[in-house]
Amino acid sequence: MVQTLTSVEVVDRLLSDKYARWSSDGAWALVEYLEKIENETGQPIEFDRVEIRSDYSEYGSACGAAAELLGGQWGDEAEAVAALEQRTTVIGVKGGGVIVQAF
Repeated sequence: MVQTLTSVEVVDRLLSDKYARWSSDGAWALVEYLEKIENETGQPIEFDRVEIRSDYSEYGSACGAAAELLGGQWGDEAEAVAALEQRTTVIGVKGGGVIVQAF
């Protein structure tokens, strides 16, 4: 049995996950990214919020993400994004912040 979800439904389900800390802008950025993958590959992605929560994390800044994931101090967002992108997928969030795929 297959149920197709709209973008709004997926965002709502992400935001209602009490174990995740998605911002509204972050949830939308993640959904847009996943839809882009679906369109590029022609393969639907099965919604599993536990898997999504395990695979992606939202950070208030790329510097914060790099400090937590790579160590050290980062003062330049562009350098932090570049360092993270050498290891994983980085999704920009409208209004600031990033979503980083687990690596």
